[in-house]
Amino acid sequence: MMGRMTVPDSPKYPLGTMVPSRSTDISALEVQVRVALESTGAKFLPERMSIQCGLEPARGNFPLLTPDLIVSGALVCVEIDSEYTHGDRNEVDQSRNLLLAGLGWTVVRLRLGGLPPVGEHDVICEASTPSKAAIEALAAAVADAVAGTPGAVRKIHKKAAVVSKSQKSRLGAMAEHKYHENAFYAGWTTESGEKLALVVTAGGRYLSVDMGGRGLHFIRHLDLHTRDRKTWRSELIRVLKEQELTSFEPSSIYPWGDTLFIGAQADALQTTLKKFNPGGSDFAFTANLEGPDEFNDESVLKDGSVLASLHPEACEIGWSISDVRLHAGRNGPYQSILLVRDSHV
Repeated sequence: MMGRMTVPDSPKYPLGTMVPSRSTDISALEVQVRVALESTGAKFLPERMSIQCGLEPARGNFPLLTPDLIVSGALVCVEIDSEYTHGDRNEVDQSRNLLLAGLGWTVVRLRLGGLPPVGEHDVICEASTPSKAAIEALAAAVADAVAGTPGAVRKIHKKAAVVSKSQKSRLGAMAEHKYHENAFYAGWTTESGEKLALVVTAGGRYLSVDMGGRGLHFIRHLDLHTRDRKTWRSELIRVLKEQELTSFEPSSIYPWGDTLFIGAQADALQTTLKKFNPGGSDFAFTANLEGPDEFNDESVLKDGSVLASLHPEACEIGWSISDVRLHAGRNGPYQSILLVRDSHV
């Protein structure tokens, strides 16, 4: 019989201990910011590390927190907060700051899409993607934190977009997609005449490309979901013209990387997830995990050990494991798994 995990009453490791994170996936946005910061001279730990924190009163647990970037040789970390994944998580982000501060850490946050500050070292970027000015401000904030200088919130304003009315639009009709829930067609013709099967997914949050039988692959964040639908077209044209200067090649399968699950048996799940849509409301699939006997919102377990867990960033946008059922098949036991997404997250 499957059921829910109990909450631990003590930390797994001594407070402040750093251990390798179970999640090794790094989002394209994290890579972009890391490379840009390193070009300014900043140095970060090469691998993702989790920090054992003290009691989190709201949940009654002792979380292992994994910052996006950790500065080498200093108790300073950098968090990259997009408007979509952190739009209504101010209290959660403040709680993380306090838990880390209790261990002597300073958190520097890049708050994209105009998110409000939650810490004294925050950099507020009105644009949904980091500009050169935002990176320069973030580098200065990191340097202040390392030096122990009192923090100062820095704000980077978004440049006004200029769209030529005389130029013929290369963006096709933005109708609701026939095959992908909560998505819209965004066919784009490049200057060279190439036609791209682009799709605006998750209600305006992401730009993806339709790879046919391989499903949707993520290109970049859009954050159009915060705008009036009447403004989508002009904003998307601006974004696509900017993107054409670099590449429309997908950076990953999902907004957070190439895997929906992590853990010892995660590979046993990935081949069945080609049609997973991060902006959908639910997703059902079958799996061949070895001997699962319980599950919770995030993980499937055997004898208390995690076999596979939903990627943390999938959980952040509302996905959870709703049901796991065991079946006896002709070729052996298998499981049917149902994932659901809370649209209010």
